[in-house]
Amino acid sequence: EKQPAPPRLQVGAYSTQAAAQQAQNKLKSLGYGTQTEAVRTDKGTMSRVRATGFANRATAEQAAAKMRSQGLGSMIIEPK
Repeated sequence: EKQPAPPRLQVGAYSTQAAAQQAQNKLKSLGYGTQTEAVRTDKGTMSRVRATGFANRATAEQAAAKMRSQGLGSMIIEPK
């Protein structure tokens, strides 16, 4: 039986590479892995920044609370 993919946390979508990099640096300083994805929108290309490395939803929820306390957004993305 295939294990489900672990959840990720979306921290934000940024219109500039500098803002995305700043969010990534903050995540790394908190000890999280990061992932970015370029997404085309009607407002131009946005960079989604996500935190990775969570074993399950419970650890992702704990991390989300920590990120919010550090001024970062955090929306849990469940794998499809």
